[in-house]
Order: sequence, then structure tokens, then C-alpha cells
Amino acid sequence: MTLFKPVTDEKANSKVKKIFNTIKKERKIDFIPNFWRMIANDPSTLERTWDTLSQIMKKGSLDPLTKEMLYIAVSMTCLLYTSPSPRDRQK
Repeated sequence: MTLFKPVTDEKANSKVKKIFNTIKKERKIDFIPNFWRMIANDPSTLERTWDTLSQIMKKGSLDPLTKEMLYIAVSMTCLLYTSPSPRDRQK
């Protein structure tokens, strides 16, 4: 049973639409990834998370591409170590 559904463009309130447009513009994408659509169920969380991550991803000691690659590597590592193994799922 799903507790939350991704927020569609049609159901997004004005605050969420504004943040979605900012995400598309700054990330140079024409769609909103599901990560952002899911946390848009709480517009304040969406705003806070976007503000924080957009600051982190700005150019600094590491360029944005390197930061993105590190983000993906860490995410995959977390997924590997937090997902139950096939053996555990059979129990």
C-alpha cells in the first residue's frame, strides 16, 4: 500500500511549481525526477532540500560533475549495504 504518490505537475501547488521550474532550469533538464516529486508531498521539505542541495552542488573545490559522481557512488554503496541479500529475503 502506497502512502505517498509523486506530485504531478497538475496537482502541484504554486510553491511546488516554482521549485520544479527552478530545478529544471538549474539542472538543465526537461523533467522532474521522482525523488523531487515524492518529497513535494511536503512543500516545505522540498524547498529546504532543494535549497541545501543546490548550495552543495555549486562549483567549489570540486566541480559539479565530480560532486554528482560522488553522490551516485555513495547512493549505490548505501543501497548495496542497506538492501537485504537474496538469502535474507527468502526467510
